[in-house]
Order: sequence, then structure tokens, then C-alpha cells
Amino acid sequence: MLLNLSIIDLAVVKSLNLDLEKGMSVLTGETGAGKSILLTALGLALGDRADSGYVRPECKRAEVNLEFDLSDAPGAQQWLKENELDDEQHCLIRRIVNQDGRSKAYINNRPVTLQFLQELSEKLVEIHG
Repeated sequence: MLLNLSIIDLAVVKSLNLDLEKGMSVLTGETGAGKSILLTALGLALGDRADSGYVRPECKRAEVNLEFDLSDAPGAQQWLKENELDDEQHCLIRRIVNQDGRSKAYINNRPVTLQFLQELSEKLVEIHG
């Protein structure tokens, strides 16, 4: 379960820290409210292609952080153990995109490839819309 989404200098967002409650989360709002930016941030952190256009103007980089509770995700727990990235019941994902479009990905504060990030993401999140 996604516990927290943190965004720094992504698109028009300078800083956002969103705590989520247990259960289903729904994003609703008027046109222009920022729903797409939240989904872009989530996708970026979960392995979508990075683009320099994501970095807020005048900033060196954008950063997205996700914190998951894995108590209901045995597949993700097993994958993390098999890849020596386990951290008990929580998982921290971080993605940084630089001005030049290059990015770095981290799982539990360890650098990982984009492929690793994408593999884990399949076990953590379902997005419908």
C-alpha cells in the first residue's frame, strides 16, 4: 500500500508531500487541479521514461519519492529479498531526473537499474483510469 508520495521541483510543483490512508485512493478534481501531475510523478517513480521537461524551470533536478507498506504485498517482499533490497515491511522508491533528462533510481536507498524499478513496480501498484 502506498503510504506517501513526495514531489520536489516536478513540472509546476515546487514541493508536495501527500500521505495516503489505508484502502482505495481516488484522485478527483477540476480541470487544471493537478491530477495529471500526480500521475506523472507516480509513473516516473515507478519506472516511466524520464524527460528533462519534467524538471521545474530554474531547477537542477526533480525528485519523486514513494513509501510503501509491504505487509499486504508478499510478491514484492519476495522480489526485494531475492534481489537483496529488502527492508522488512517498508519499501522506499526514489527517482531523480536531472535537467539533461538523465535519471537515477533507488530502491531502499540503493541505486538500481530502471528495469529493476519496473519489475518491482508491477508488484506494487495498479492504476486504473
